[in-house]
Amino acid sequence: MFHGSPRYDCVIIQVETGAIFTKLLLVFTCTVGNVQYPIALTLPYDQPVGAHLRKDKDFKFWRVKAKPRASAECFSVQSIIHSCVLAEDGTRPNEFLVVDTTDMDMFLRMEEIHTETGYR
Repeated sequence: MFHGSPRYDCVIIQVETGAIFTKLLLVFTCTVGNVQYPIALTLPYDQPVGAHLRKDKDFKFWRVKAKPRASAECFSVQSIIHSCVLAEDGTRPNEFLVVDTTDMDMFLRMEEIHTETGYR
């Protein structure tokens, strides 16, 4: 909770197919033998968003969409590569825009993601 409202942290996670945006739901540790494994339960934001809007391309906006809550997945905490801010788009339900102006590292990561996906 933050000022009486729920707050959710979002992160970029590296998976086999590339980087995905997720919302952190829970971070916990599993102990197997004497080894502890930090695990993140996340809600992936890798649902297809449909056709990219021309204004999104012009302004280099990156739009993501959350999967249904039942699609939550567990990932190793070591696969988290960066925190991120996602701003909900009030005109398109369940869609968010990635805020790439939080710091220079985030800006450069988004430039890399744009290049990797051919989004220009």
